[in-house]
This record gives sequence, C-alpha cells and structure tokens, in this order.
Amino acid sequence: MNELNDFVDFDEAAEAATAELYKNGKHYDAQWLRQNALKAEKGPNPVRKVVVDLGLGDSVDRLDSTKGQRIFGPQSVETIFWPDGGIDQRLYDLGEAPAQPRNSANGRFLDPNPRQGRKTGEYYDKDRFEWNGESKTAREWYEHPSRIDGLSLATFSTRLKKRGMSVQEALTTPVQRGGRRKPNS
Repeated sequence: MNELNDFVDFDEAAEAATAELYKNGKHYDAQWLRQNALKAEKGPNPVRKVVVDLGLGDSVDRLDSTKGQRIFGPQSVETIFWPDGGIDQRLYDLGEAPAQPRNSANGRFLDPNPRQGRKTGEYYDKDRFEWNGESKTAREWYEHPSRIDGLSLATFSTRLKKRGMSVQEALTTPVQRGGRRKPNS
C-alpha cells in the first residue's frame, strides 16, 4: 500500500516539476479554446474545433477526462467541441494535426473540399494561342505591347475564344463603345 502512495506522490512531483519548467511558456486555457474554436461543418448546430501547436514551454488545459491538468508541448492539440456538450482532445506530433477549420469573415464555415468542376482562375488559362511562332495563354498575350488602349482582358479573351479572332486582330481591333447599333431603316 505504501508503494502505491509513493507512486502517486511521484506523479504529483513530476507534474509540479513540469509545471515549473513550463511556467514561462504560453498557456491556452479553456476560455481561450472555446473562443477560438471554429465551425468545422455546415448546419445550425455544428461541431467546433480548434488546433493549437504547442512549442517547447507551451501548455494547454486538459478538458476531457482529466480536467485541471495540462498538456505540455511540443505537440499539436486538436480540441473538438461536440454539439451535445462533449469535448475531445486529440494529441499529434507537431505538424501532423488536421488543419484548422476555415471560416469566412462573417463566421460561416468554408468547405475545404468545394464541389468538383468549379471553374477557377487556372481554368481560363488552359487554352494556348499561337502568333509569330509563339504559344501563350490569353492572359500572357494580353500583356503584349501592341495591345490597344481601353481593351479589357475579358473583351480580349472573348475575341479569341468565342469570336475566333487571331491574336493580332484581338489585340489591335478598336473597342466599340455603347453597345450594338441599330440598322438604318
């Protein structure tokens, strides 16, 4: 029985010594974790998560099964706040924790896997056009010095892709302002 008490005293002494070593590091308490947890999914009552990378000397409150104790770095700690009030904390080696959820400026969750097939800026530059023995994208040709003043990239791209103009024609044809003209009757 005495050996068990020595073991418990040893754990408490080790915890106290570790706390002394880490007293100058940054500490993340329960309140900070709750305030910085972000929505991790869509819906009216989503799971909220926060990921903290602890450097040497940093610590975070343990919120799950052993409240009142601390988790010490170096490691990453993912804290999950479930809609039913439950809390999980998962420990990872530094750099191996899941990414922090992304929120927009208004606090809404941004899906890290947007629907497939969405057009991105790279989509429009996949087509290449040739002129004078060179092959470039529409954006690259738009920077050519022979481009007339007042020509927008959108108009230039439309001329190339939808109207089938050559690069030289698309760069040098004057821009018509005011829309289409009515035919004379």
